[in-house]
Amino acid sequence: MNDEDLAVIEKIKNGDSNAFNMLVLKYQKQVFNFINRMINNFDDALDLTQDTFFKAYKNINSFKFNSKFSTWLYKISYNHSINFIKRNNKKNELLNKLDVKEFSSDKCHVEKNINDLIDVVLNKINSGYRSAIYLFYKENSSYEDISKIMGIPLNTVRSHIRRGKKCIKELLTADYKIDFFQN
Repeated sequence: MNDEDLAVIEKIKNGDSNAFNMLVLKYQKQVFNFINRMINNFDDALDLTQDTFFKAYKNINSFKFNSKFSTWLYKISYNHSINFIKRNNKKNELLNKLDVKEFSSDKCHVEKNINDLIDVVLNKINSGYRSAIYLFYKENSSYEDISKIMGIPLNTVRSHIRRGKKCIKELLTADYKIDFFQN
């Protein structure tokens, strides 16, 4: 547990409602990025991020210090996003904004296109795999934290990451003709 987070949470639990702003400022970008990655809709992700922090503030007394605050917050945002997806019965839109032939020798342009390609491919895989991969690679969450956030067993987290990587490789190979060396 981050000592700084611990001190802020103690202040909140003791009635200092302004202290919660410190946590919002610290985690709002990561929570938004995570939710946006799950639902693939900027405006809805903004709303869900706000709802997530409201829900966290409302339920801060239920935080038991058994995990990092960030893990608890990601769990709230994950559940809130899953409920949103179910409630609206939405499927992620497939983005076809990238044509691999557009790659140029300009390094910045290539890096931007690679990041766009990664976004396109991630949006095409199963949302459970996508969430696990995002948390592991982008947020540097441990398997144990991902297990807590997603509410799935540790071995399922390992399986989601392994299968997600396999799906990504297959999509890059089939859709974008990117070859991988066999290991």
